[in-house]
Amino acid sequence: MLLPARAGPANNAPRMSRPPSPLLPAPIRVAVLEDHPAMRDSLVALVSAQARLQLVGAWGTVPGLLQGLDARPAHVVLMDLQLGDSMDGIGATAAVRARFPQTMVLVLTLFDEPAVVFRALRSGAVGYLLKSAEPATIVDAIEEVAAGGAPMTGTIARLVIERFHAAPEALPAEPSPIDTLTRREAEVLAALASGYRYKEVADRLGVSHNTIRTHVRHIYEKLHVHGIQEAMARGKHAAQHPDKPPRRP
Repeated sequence: MLLPARAGPANNAPRMSRPPSPLLPAPIRVAVLEDHPAMRDSLVALVSAQARLQLVGAWGTVPGLLQGLDARPAHVVLMDLQLGDSMDGIGATAAVRARFPQTMVLVLTLFDEPAVVFRALRSGAVGYLLKSAEPATIVDAIEEVAAGGAPMTGTIARLVIERFHAAPEALPAEPSPIDTLTRREAEVLAALASGYRYKEVADRLGVSHNTIRTHVRHIYEKLHVHGIQEAMARGKHAAQHPDKPPRRP
């Protein structure tokens, strides 16, 4: 669990070093948006303690983040969702992705409600972690995002499975949402939901880590497409049956 940083300079923390990867930029530039000062200090200390990460700035407001990214671009933004600002983290995610398309957003929040998770993913976030995650998990996720992946924890994988199964009935000409996954994608998703890490899933299936990363990215893409299809189906239902509300998942 990520705890508030102790008082004192962040550079006193021991620096950790990982083997370099040709897929990763060096260093990975990280920005932080977190309006809780103690948590922001903890994230600053964590990022600053990693040899392969470079902190470009930490802000407590969305305008501060956007102005900061104009001056110092980042590869990855660690994004809180509950902000005491005029814009929440979901709106901020969409704003970052629209204004800085090369910058990836990794959500780090207290919320694990399915509706919040999927709103964040559909706004452009490429990964979603809870603040209860271990520091090493957060660092791994940052590197995964910077390498072009889409980190998915067991908790989020289970929510994705539930979402696919709980989706409204498909239109006659469309496949069932769960059937849009390939057999291998379904295997990867089930393994992640059972708590296996990417490397463990790769070993179990006899494929590379990069292959698992590609499968997870495709799962996220299909989730986003399904969200659009669901919205269209609801809109069609509303137009055809103005007096009858659509069936909720």
